[in-house]
Amino acid sequence: MISRRRVFLIGWEFPGFNTKQGTALAKRLGALHNGFRALGESVIIITKNHHTDKLEKHGEIYLVPGPGITTAHTFSLIRKISTFFYVLFFGDKSGIWGLRAFQYASRQFGLQREDIVVSFFTPRGPVLAGYLLKKKYNVRWLVDFQDPFDEGLGSSLFSIGKFWFRKIVRRADACVHVSPEWAARDGRLLLKQFIAIRHSLPVMPEVIRKSNISSSKKKLLYYGSFDAKFQYHNFFFNYIKEHDNCEFLFAGLDRFDHFFRGLQLGENYRYLGWLTQHQLVSAFERVDLMVIFSYSLQNHPIVPSKLYEIIAANLPCIIIGEDTGGIKSLEEEFGYTFNKATNESELEGLMVHSENLYRVDYSRFGSLRNENFITKYQSVIEQL
Repeated sequence: MISRRRVFLIGWEFPGFNTKQGTALAKRLGALHNGFRALGESVIIITKNHHTDKLEKHGEIYLVPGPGITTAHTFSLIRKISTFFYVLFFGDKSGIWGLRAFQYASRQFGLQREDIVVSFFTPRGPVLAGYLLKKKYNVRWLVDFQDPFDEGLGSSLFSIGKFWFRKIVRRADACVHVSPEWAARDGRLLLKQFIAIRHSLPVMPEVIRKSNISSSKKKLLYYGSFDAKFQYHNFFFNYIKEHDNCEFLFAGLDRFDHFFRGLQLGENYRYLGWLTQHQLVSAFERVDLMVIFSYSLQNHPIVPSKLYEIIAANLPCIIIGEDTGGIKSLEEEFGYTFNKATNESELEGLMVHSENLYRVDYSRFGSLRNENFITKYQSVIEQL
């Protein structure tokens, strides 16, 4: 067991306190929190209070208030200029919260050299907080990237964003990336070596599937957020609309339900609402297939975090659309091939000859179990 010291995890969200959707960013932070605590570490969470302007303390979790994020997609000249200066000096507007988090941590804790600080990106505020703590206390500092460094900047701010991050990560003792492809690309552009540590498989309740997979009408479930601009979907919904052998089910926020209803899928679509974890597992048990929509973002090799959850729950799935490289990389690393459809003809072939879709064996992904994830992270920290 490693010696007892304080580990500070600084992130924008933390499960159960300031995030409703349970994003991959929050889940990764939560997995590290639980893993380090199990190892006997003293863990302190510093995260944003998204709900009130008050500082809140919940045991070892500190919610620090501060402004939200200004996106790069601004229209007025004044807003464009202000966004430029936010990126130049703070990374983005969340950097103002990063300053507050740094000031609070300095007053409250008085960090020492033996302490560990881990900053989680996105957004850039937690990274700025860690950078300032590194400068003041010379703590050991690690930055965890879950997006490419230019996420949200656009082409007009790419160069200045690269300048900001180069200056920041120069002081980092280590940089971790969730994507091997992004680790190589960002390492080259930021002149910093990155270590790739994929997401861990989340701990999922046991799923006992009760679906009648011999039924002529297959139930396909998608849950969570959806981006019609960047996720492949047209040929999939054309097929759902035109064929009665499939029913598309969605669980998530009602604004996405409004989009799906606008596609006029008729009786082949059903909205389940926003489901709790228990309710979602119950839905898993009663459907035939899970659906993953690939992203069409070029130069963004994305593995949707839902895919890790599907693997953990041992659920059969089908991936819709072309892959930008992330899923292919995952398949090559673990020697596994997912069921994919890149057009309506391929989708029809899978639906008509679906007997092999339900036989899944994800044992090859065993190295992504949470205990192995913590071991990899622990190894990086021990070398700081």
